[in-house]
Amino acid sequence: LNMRRRLSRAAGERSCVQLDFAAANLDKLDTFGLSDPFLVVSRFEADGSKMVLWKSETHKKTLNPNWLPRQIAEQTFCSFDHSLPILIE
Repeated sequence: LNMRRRLSRAAGERSCVQLDFAAANLDKLDTFGLSDPFLVVSRFEADGSKMVLWKSETHKKTLNPNWLPRQIAEQTFCSFDHSLPILIE
């Protein structure tokens, strides 16, 4: 799984985190044929609970998906605390 994260802030706009994901040679998890991969990106809250930030589109019958880039407001992504752990499933 390859991930690229980019923080951007245009003049007069809120800051956003752009996530780009791609995977190659995933395991075949379907009984008959290829996998249908998708991603779930979550952050952990102070109380230890998870908050889902984004669920990707599902790519049907592929082991080499490229997901569309996703922008998430920095406040939503990490509450401006870049030390918060992010979970990618």
